[in-house]
Amino acid sequence: MGREKTNISIVVIGHVNSGKSNTTGHLIYKCGGIDKRNIEKYEREAAEARFNEIQQELSACIKKVGYDPGTVAFVPVSAQHGDNMVEPSGNMPWYKGWSIERNEGNGSGTTLLEALDSILPPQRPTDKPLRLPLADVYNFRPGGMGTMPVGRVETGILKPGMEVTFAPAGLTAEVEPVDIKHESVPEALPGDTVGINFKNADVSVKELWRGCVAGDSKNDPPKEAVSFDAEELSACIKKVGYDPGTVAFVPVSAQHGDNMVEPSGNMPWYKGWSIERNEGNASGTTLLEALDSILPPQRPTDKPLRLPLAVFVYNFGGITVPVGRVETGILKPGMEVTFAPVNITTEVKSVEINSESVPEALPGDTVGIILKNADVSDKDLWGGCVAGDSKNDPPKEAVSFDAEVTVLNHSVQIHAGDTPEVDCHTARIACKFAELKEKIDRRSGKVLERNPAFLESGDTAIVQMIPSMPMCVEAFSDYPALGRFAVRDMTQTVRDMTQTVAIGTIKSVTKKTAEAAGKKK
Repeated sequence: MGREKTNISIVVIGHVNSGKSNTTGHLIYKCGGIDKRNIEKYEREAAEARFNEIQQELSACIKKVGYDPGTVAFVPVSAQHGDNMVEPSGNMPWYKGWSIERNEGNGSGTTLLEALDSILPPQRPTDKPLRLPLADVYNFRPGGMGTMPVGRVETGILKPGMEVTFAPAGLTAEVEPVDIKHESVPEALPGDTVGINFKNADVSVKELWRGCVAGDSKNDPPKEAVSFDAEELSACIKKVGYDPGTVAFVPVSAQHGDNMVEPSGNMPWYKGWSIERNEGNASGTTLLEALDSILPPQRPTDKPLRLPLAVFVYNFGGITVPVGRVETGILKPGMEVTFAPVNITTEVKSVEINSESVPEALPGDTVGIILKNADVSDKDLWGGCVAGDSKNDPPKEAVSFDAEVTVLNHSVQIHAGDTPEVDCHTARIACKFAELKEKIDRRSGKVLERNPAFLESGDTAIVQMIPSMPMCVEAFSDYPALGRFAVRDMTQTVRDMTQTVAIGTIKSVTKKTAEAAGKKK
């Protein structure tokens, strides 16, 4: 198997529901990694799971965004059969109707139509500057002239004779008549969907597009937001130690695939990305081009082997195949490897990448290890174990380790004796904060307090930690991938995911003395 490309690990970062999975999935699909049948299957499964989740969490979500669930009508309907749309349904005997309580007057009923009729008209923000996002742009003359943008007034008032500016198109034009349902009106208020006619008939349909925002050119006109977003991102990137000039900013659509693999025609304001770096400049338009421009890191092949195990795959011969990613060193068939913390030593029969045997595996490769001794089973090894060269600094079980821990966001204090779960490489094991040695300044390292009574949000400290179960970790300075960890709080969850309350790097490790010969299999 030839090595046409070097493997690069990509981390997708974003808030909950920010589009991480959609972006990644769409990019894989665009590159031919997922067939259309599987895409449709995943969409159906996601819709069903999302529906069940909404049923369970709707009231909690409504309360979280500031609404009182008691003022909301919950009406089960059937879009296909019309149940509870206009008339009460006989197919839902468990449903007794809806009722709401509010200061402006209570309401009750059975159907969706009754619930809609009970909605109180909102206060229209007519005192704010005009904002009108365009939903579409039509032309009604040959050659693209006679342009009519269509959209909904969100704030302010639109009147004939106003001079409006469209961002990010940069177009300013005077409004002639304003149409609502093909009839001219003297003004359009927030909530009205309107068609805009221009006094200048030479405005081309090519100058405007869906997503542009219209505003009063004399009262806080809208401005292009893309440069502002790039400035905001640049500030964040610079704050964490990266040079923004070496980073590609690519606006994409996770839903429609704009700028994923091919340049989009929906963003005429976007001129592409460019980066400058000592190793060579690069430029392009799409996300795929930006990913291809990433320079492969220097792989630590000169260090001793470290390979944390992730899962096990059972092949047809009934042999247990440990699977993991090489972090440092080189793995080759014929090597004698030691697995920690179980202290099992055995010979590697073959190494596989994507079910194909390879002569060696380098850092960054995810591999399956065929062991010479077929008796090694999942009862002997598990995810979180670490493989290493038995003749070159083999991995060992950690009795304890000293770490620099920074508390990110925790509603309660962390005391000595607390035992939260710790994620380090592929291992997740509860570790005890045995001793809070000293609180330090995160930037300078200066000691602020010795033996603090507790740690709270924003604190950085040197602590001693003791795993509650056998665990293999390393000092960050020796093996970075095995020397950084996250501390989880099992009592705080968002969508069933535990919250990260602290992060840390391991300074030193006290290792268990190996048995004279270990367990050889």
